[in-house]
Amino acid sequence: MSSSLSKTTKVSQFRPTLFQKASSLKAASLAKRQVTVFKKAEELSILCGVEVSVICYGSDGALRTWPKDREKVKDMAVRYSQLSEVKRRIKQWDLDKFLEEVNKDPKKKNKKKKVKLESSYKYPDWDPRFDNCSVEQLTELIESLERKQTIMQDRLRAVLESQRQRNMYYMNMDRRR
Repeated sequence: MSSSLSKTTKVSQFRPTLFQKASSLKAASLAKRQVTVFKKAEELSILCGVEVSVICYGSDGALRTWPKDREKVKDMAVRYSQLSEVKRRIKQWDLDKFLEEVNKDPKKKNKKKKVKLESSYKYPDWDPRFDNCSVEQLTELIESLERKQTIMQDRLRAVLESQRQRNMYYMNMDRRR
């Protein structure tokens, strides 16, 4: 009877530890994501020349804002809350609305661009041949490339593991001599 009691005690001792590890990992992940969101807000503000604010709560319940000056954030929130519903809708964009606008733009569908293969950049980040692809085609391409990247990473890991095992084998052989 005492052995079954000690087993339950041991199991219950591990559960809080596992929960604490999981929650600390989630907190770390949230903190990294917040940093990324704040960075993207700053980039959007600089590149588009617009006022941007981000308001979020951390895993510890602490309020975090971008920009750090809370008065600016408060001012933007007050100005936004004073807008009429019509003006709020005009200033809001979500992914669906954006894609609708892009897909119904007749200028982009009828306009054919000449593909210029030569580039002044050694490693360009965009190829003009993709300009005529639809969003679905580009999404499929990205997914395909990600699958191939995963396969190549798995192969690389296998090769490195094989090399490591081979090196260990030869090192053991040299020690026997």
